[in-house]
Amino acid sequence: MDALQEALSRLNPDLWRYAEEPLPIRWIPLFQVTTTGLWLGLDISGVWVIGRINGAVATAASDVLSQVWVTILELEVDVLDSKLRDAVLRYELPTPLPALPIPEILQLALATRRRHWVDRALAWLDRYPASVETTNLLKEVSRSHRIGQANRHKAEKIIRRLGEMPNSQ
Repeated sequence: MDALQEALSRLNPDLWRYAEEPLPIRWIPLFQVTTTGLWLGLDISGVWVIGRINGAVATAASDVLSQVWVTILELEVDVLDSKLRDAVLRYELPTPLPALPIPEILQLALATRRRHWVDRALAWLDRYPASVETTNLLKEVSRSHRIGQANRHKAEKIIRRLGEMPNSQ
């Protein structure tokens, strides 16, 4: 058992939630992501989970992330970092925590072709490196008239910046 699983196993049993859909899962909500009741948490094995306290959850262990993961982008990067630090302290979790699937979340958001999610992904890409897949999606965004001129320009700016960076992954 690794340090995170050990720390999770020591938490008060009353903190844990059980979700039946889409698969049965035992998880602990760490903090609320949205005002509509979406929470980010960890399952008993230390895998990231997002969902509602008394509803369905989606796990990051899936081969394909559920679209619900893009809601993390509603938070500013600094706010997410702060909430994660607070959760580590509150639940006495070891650091570092497993990495959130941010590159995949950014790709999901860009692939929606919805102005709001593209805008949120572009804001986050100022702080996170872009993968080849993300760069390809940015190129598509820069050519799409559906997502607005401002977002097309932001995408072009990020693409130019990435072109100047060695070892963009």
